[in-house]
Amino acid sequence: QHRSFLALESEVWKDLTDSGHFCDSVDPLTGCATHTRLGQRYSEARGAEDILRYPTVFDGAPGGDPCPVVDHPRFGTACYPATIFT
Repeated sequence: QHRSFLALESEVWKDLTDSGHFCDSVDPLTGCATHTRLGQRYSEARGAEDILRYPTVFDGAPGGDPCPVVDHPRFGTACYPATIFT
């Protein structure tokens, strides 16, 4: 799904920047800005929890760090938020 997001994001970014608008996104895999190398890592799951009030659960590989996962009211944990901003 990461490739699907990046393909969509690339199209939106190109259209907007070609029109003279600022556009960037958060890479859901790294939490870093896709085009701008400033700022801090951003947790999409934490953002969905804080802004949208979706609950999160913690999942992770045995022995690894727990990872926050969004528990969407309709899609459960079978989704991941992503942000494109202008």
